[in-house]
Amino acid sequence: MNRHEPSSGRHVNQTSNHRLINTVVRHGPLISLLAVVWVSCFSGLSNYALVDLVDEGAYATIARQMLMSGDWITLRIGPALYFGKPPLLCWTIAFFIKLLGPTTLAVRLPSALGVAFTSLILWWWMKQRGDELTGWLAGIFYALSPLAAGLAHVTVSEGFLTLWLTIAVLGAIDGYRGSAGGYLVMAIAAVLATMTKGVIGFLLPGAMLLLWLLWWRRLSDLRKPIIFAAIAVFLLLVLPWHIAEWRAQGETFLRVYFWENHFQRAAAGIYGHGRPFWFYLPVLICASFPFIIFFPRAWYDELKQLWRKASGREITGMFFVWTTVVFLFFSASVSKLPDYILPVLPGAMMLVAARVSTLLRERRGLSRIEVWLAVLFSAGLGLLLLACAVLGMSWRGRPSTLPYSAQLLSGRIGWQAAPLTVERVWYRLSPFIVLAPETLVMGVLLVLATILFVVWRKRMVNVIAIAIALSISTIIIFAHFAMPAWSRFDIEPLWQLAEDARPALAEGQPLVLYDIRPARHSVTYLLGRPDLVIDSTDTPVLQRTVTQFGRGHILTRADKQMPDLPEPIAVERTAGHWILWRFGT
Repeated sequence: MNRHEPSSGRHVNQTSNHRLINTVVRHGPLISLLAVVWVSCFSGLSNYALVDLVDEGAYATIARQMLMSGDWITLRIGPALYFGKPPLLCWTIAFFIKLLGPTTLAVRLPSALGVAFTSLILWWWMKQRGDELTGWLAGIFYALSPLAAGLAHVTVSEGFLTLWLTIAVLGAIDGYRGSAGGYLVMAIAAVLATMTKGVIGFLLPGAMLLLWLLWWRRLSDLRKPIIFAAIAVFLLLVLPWHIAEWRAQGETFLRVYFWENHFQRAAAGIYGHGRPFWFYLPVLICASFPFIIFFPRAWYDELKQLWRKASGREITGMFFVWTTVVFLFFSASVSKLPDYILPVLPGAMMLVAARVSTLLRERRGLSRIEVWLAVLFSAGLGLLLLACAVLGMSWRGRPSTLPYSAQLLSGRIGWQAAPLTVERVWYRLSPFIVLAPETLVMGVLLVLATILFVVWRKRMVNVIAIAIALSISTIIIFAHFAMPAWSRFDIEPLWQLAEDARPALAEGQPLVLYDIRPARHSVTYLLGRPDLVIDSTDTPVLQRTVTQFGRGHILTRADKQMPDLPEPIAVERTAGHWILWRFGT
């Protein structure tokens, strides 16, 4: 018997290895997609402090105040009411703060999960409909798009919003194809989108569905009982918070939330975000590079099929309508920010994935237009980054006489001419200087990718491998090197000084963040004292605070000249380009 035991053991091991290989092969798409999602959404998530430029600190402060006050209806930053958005994102952040404590990770998880689940849902939904390759490619392309990966690493509402809007589109497709439950899924997803961002949560999916039904002359579908049931579900779920907030805040809520933050933001650009109509063209190129090289051909091919009213193309056809409607809607809006365009990307990447999967199955390479776009976009972006890196490195010594290039790019001369001090010019240009090494590496990678795109243009597997490798490299540089470098330069010194004021806050003394823009709400989140952290650009507010409290701290830029105050002040500590003053005796 003993002679046969080793042979039996080898047989068992071979069987186990065979099963493992089969499992890996069978679940290979999911395993590889999860690996990509980990890199794009979760790797390096806590490597740097909260970025107030994209309102991370504001959302974090609102969520923490919810937990502290127990008021889950009205959003507040300190004593100020916040009507910019509905509460779903902040509710979710508050849940993670309760679970993980007031950490950076707790604030960023909702955005990361939003992008991750959008990617996974694209794959899963297409797999259920018999085209796993297209779904797998769409999931990978979306997760690796620079805008999606970037917004997964900072807290903004768009990552969460895009998840719900994507589910709403998928529900609409299922509903149109005969699944009654699809329209209910669309309604519930529209509720979540509306509770994340407001009326666009139902306006955009509704417009997409209406245009699709109008094109196919099926407006009679809107009279189906399931549509009325979906509308009823939507109203039943979306109205309670809006009614509760209206009862709590009255006319102020209606005016600020609906009129200012919906209509006037879109029509008049009241928050200073006005941009030209074509703004999102270059944004979309950067947001979805390098996969954008496939999009024009994919979009045009789908337009031809839709114009011919080709049947059986509901999936790509409705995603075509979705990307077009959303892109035109945000382009027509006066108020524009780069992150607004994120809801376009899942649909765009689905069209791109359908195009790439066709090329892979037919063993074809890039078309001529795709080769030219690859060269134009990758070489153009690469050379631009190399130029920025060279300028940044040349400015590292901060010469006392400002070079012409520094004056031009900082806005000191030309059409943006403004009276800036030398210190303010160098602060404006600090991203060029601080991030010059990372910018240089990215520029070199893009130039190399340009060469490889051309050399391997007939080998689609190689082209996709280059695109994926370039995207992963970009995300790693962003999350593990560029953002931590910026955090060490700009954010962490500010937090260190804020921590120095914590003992005084415990004694009831205020901390005034004076004339710092953008507002640094992350300090309020960090310290957990919205009642004593006062953010103001107003000298009279600073003077009244000093008079009222008698003792406390002022945190501001190191180059800021302090006004006359009713109490004596003295420098307590400096860090980076920030300074902490103590007032009173």
